[in-house]
This record gives sequence, structure tokens and C-alpha cells, in this order.
Amino acid sequence: MMDVTVLYGDPELPDSEKADRRFTREDREAIRRMKAALSACSELNVRYLERHTDLFSRLQSDPPSFVLNFCDTGYRNDPRKELHVPALLEMMDVPYSGAGPACLGLCYDKSTVRAVAQTHGAPVPGEIFIGADVEAIPLPDRYPAFVKPATGDGSVGITTDSVVHSAVEACNYVEHLRQTLPGRDVLVQEYLQGPEYTIELVGNPGHGLEALPPLEVD
Repeated sequence: MMDVTVLYGDPELPDSEKADRRFTREDREAIRRMKAALSACSELNVRYLERHTDLFSRLQSDPPSFVLNFCDTGYRNDPRKELHVPALLEMMDVPYSGAGPACLGLCYDKSTVRAVAQTHGAPVPGEIFIGADVEAIPLPDRYPAFVKPATGDGSVGITTDSVVHSAVEACNYVEHLRQTLPGRDVLVQEYLQGPEYTIELVGNPGHGLEALPPLEVD
């Protein structure tokens, strides 16, 4: 049997990125389904790590042979520390699934991701970057526009009001983000209509990657 340690967010700790700052009923149902699916794999010997208060000591006292890293909430449910989890595993020479710390740090910043895509020739929307400490808010000259936090995960800070149709709506939503997510930079982008897709890649750089079928985001 293959020993697998599953690491994910701590349901008992606050989570600023979720509704009511805690794991939702849907989150707990996802964990239940994940455990049910893995229990059906008779060739796996699975243990689960969800308590972050003593995560370091548990990993050090009994290092896993392989970690299935589902901790997209970040260490202690801090999304800015999502990259810290694989970084810790790498320092302990523990193999794990999912993206590495450099990739996770890069992807947390939407403006940086856009710049990388543009460098590689991918078409990107027009964008205005508004720093958290900027008083005079620069505004687009074309509407509708899309207003969102420059950093974040799981569509935090994005609602139906993110699509703005005038300078007044744009200013109002920028101020809303500054109040609800203080200290974060804001992006005002050209609004692109149509569906959104995500594509999963399986494999490792330099050893070949397999693309799974596209999934449309609801």
C-alpha cells in the first residue's frame, strides 16, 4: 500500500476569505466527499492533517512519504501563506502534489499573472492598477469595466457589482473594496464577456504535462 498524507485547511480556525469568516457547509461537505473517495482506494493508506496549530511538530515527528496538498486556504487559513505549505514540505524533502511555492506566490497577484501572460504573447484585457495608498483614483475611458482586488483567491472581493458602467460606479466599488479588504491594491480591467474556463495540468515541468478537459466556471 502507498502511504498518503492529505493536508488541507483547518476547519476550526477563522478564514477571512470565506463567508462569515469560517468554513462553510459546502466546504465541510467537500471534505466529507474527498474522504469517502479516498477510502474507496484500497491501495492507499491515508491519513489526514487538518489541524494547523501543531502542524509543524506533527510533520517533524512523523514525516510523510507523500503529501496530497489540498491546502489552498494557506497555513492557518491565511491565503498569503498558501506558498508556505509546499515550501515547508520542500525543506523537509517531502514530495507533494500541486504547484510549488514560487508558482503559488506568483499566482496570488493577478496583475503579475497578466504581465507574464502578456510577455508570452497571450491576449490580455486593458488594465489600470490602483495602489492601496493612492488617493486620486484613475478611471477607465470605456465602460463596462471590471473592478477586483489585485491579490486574492477564490473570487474574494468579486460580486455582481464588480462590473461597473460609469465612473461613479467604479469609484464606489473601489471604495467598497478598500473598506472590506483594507490594504489591498485594486485592478480596473476591460470587461470581457463570455464564459470562463479552467484547465488542469497533470505532470511535472521538464517531464511532460497532460491537460485534462476544460471546465467551465460557474
